[in-house]
Amino acid sequence: MPIQADERYTVKVADAYITESKEKGTLGLFMSYEGEAGKIDHTWWITSGTHENLKESLQKCFSITEKQLLDMGFLEGIGKFLAGKDVSIVTEDKEYNGKHFVAVKWMNPAGFRPKAVEKTGLERAARIFGGGTVSAPRPQYGSPEVPAYDPNVPF
Repeated sequence: MPIQADERYTVKVADAYITESKEKGTLGLFMSYEGEAGKIDHTWWITSGTHENLKESLQKCFSITEKQLLDMGFLEGIGKFLAGKDVSIVTEDKEYNGKHFVAVKWMNPAGFRPKAVEKTGLERAARIFGGGTVSAPRPQYGSPEVPAYDPNVPF
């Protein structure tokens, strides 16, 4: 079965190189990924609005340093550096000029598992306080478990 949209795959980088769009001249990092489900290509565009996210992804996924990203020789041979490295990708359905296709949405380190999504504010608060589980509701004052407040009882 080919790579599907809205899925997570662990893949290997088959190829990578710096490219330039023919339409606008925008620079990008073309990456070809291969895995059990098939092959998918993606270009990570390098613009003033995207370069920080791409740099962070390259650092987290492949331990590429900022010094390497400033080295034209490294960028020229980035395909050799990345070839065969494992990475986790998330796919999505995209539309361009009325045509739908599967595209890479995110790139994460191999073995990456997203954090559990908290459904309520209580779950989020419990996690922040170091818990992570939501227990039964607390007894209310005046219930048989917790007697009502009595100012005459010394503590």
